[in-house]
Amino acid sequence: MFAALKRVGVRLALDDFGTGYSSLGYLKKAPFDKIKIDQSFVRGATMSGSRNGAIIASIVSLAEALGMETTAEGVEESEQLYSQIAARDDATLDDRMNLGVASIKLGDLLGNPNFENLGRAGSANLAYAKALETFRQLDKAAPTNSRVRRFLGLTLERIGTMHEDAKQWTDAGTAYQESFEIRRGLAEREPTHRDIQRDLGIAHEKIAKVLQGQNNVAGAVAEQRQALAVFERLAGADPADVNAARTVAISRENLADDIHQNGGVTEALDLYRKALEAHRGFRAQDPHNVRATCDAARVAELLGDALAAVEAPGACAAWRESQSARQSLSPGTSKCTPDEMTRVTLKLGGC
Repeated sequence: MFAALKRVGVRLALDDFGTGYSSLGYLKKAPFDKIKIDQSFVRGATMSGSRNGAIIASIVSLAEALGMETTAEGVEESEQLYSQIAARDDATLDDRMNLGVASIKLGDLLGNPNFENLGRAGSANLAYAKALETFRQLDKAAPTNSRVRRFLGLTLERIGTMHEDAKQWTDAGTAYQESFEIRRGLAEREPTHRDIQRDLGIAHEKIAKVLQGQNNVAGAVAEQRQALAVFERLAGADPADVNAARTVAISRENLADDIHQNGGVTEALDLYRKALEAHRGFRAQDPHNVRATCDAARVAELLGDALAAVEAPGACAAWRESQSARQSLSPGTSKCTPDEMTRVTLKLGGC
């Protein structure tokens, strides 16, 4: 029945996910397009000691892996609650930090393209601005507090991303640069803290994005090299960390893109091949993981493009691998779009 509905264009949503009859098992039984997170999780997401924020993040990650959208209601109420708590005379540092975290989460939800409240970028910017004001004040009061500094760096990164999305490169660069300086200082202070070191790698990548947007390809390549070096150190220190290995693969792909644009074909091809080999491994470990399949399809196509540009053998084989990966996904999967399939098919027409 569900398959028949999908064939005629009906979209399916699982309402009140996480409560009552909307259990995890239903995701195996029907090809849902959207998961609607129950309000009860959202209301408590920013309360001290609550696990709801982690649960929501897990649901969003699960939905992305399955190629589904997510939506949630009541996000503004959580932030308003913490505003009242932080305004009390007896409010602690943690109370005021929770207000800043709530503002970040609100901005993330309002600005997330996988949520149906897409298009509320203005509201997301306001939420991030409030978070920035909160963490700047806390940083002045507790300048050596690593948690405050990390959240300040994170808020600046979010603001930079909003400017980047709008192609406001100067403003994005200003926010990313301040975030980078904060993260570099923390990384020097805590060289064995994996999350802090990963933050530094991300900061290098963000600056590279701005330099790329400003057509400074050589500068972007230098920053991507720094990012990759950080991620490779983290992956080497813990070979069992699959997320660290996936980050390395994506970082190699990003560096290959910039190097290829700068004319470095040989090194770009080597990086694409290494990234593709890693994504093949992730896909083999979990054949039903949409993200892993789409990552492999994307890099295979990029490898084919790079080979074709220098008329080297193997381009058609890479494009066929990309096409095959995309064809293995269920119809209507949002992570790999029909446009991408059409593009690869056209390329294969010349083989």
